[in-house]
Amino acid sequence: MSELNPVRIAVIGAGAMGRNHIRFVTEEPEAELVAIADAFEGARATAEAAGVPFYTDPAQMMDEVKPEAVIIATPTTCIWALPASL
Repeated sequence: MSELNPVRIAVIGAGAMGRNHIRFVTEEPEAELVAIADAFEGARATAEAAGVPFYTDPAQMMDEVKPEAVIIATPTTCIWALPASL
């Protein structure tokens, strides 16, 4: 049986739903939380508690962390503000 590397996952949005996704990712042995991005500086505490880098710019996060997957957990009205390059 071979061991697979966990999937490197970042989360955009650290509100109520984002924190649920963060918890699920950290509890999943086949996943690794690698970064959190949120427009609000107050969400930095969530990233610090999870032991991952925090970004207010999701494009910068993508460039620097290079996650394999991203969970977008922002309110529907905010999704359109994200860069199309994500």
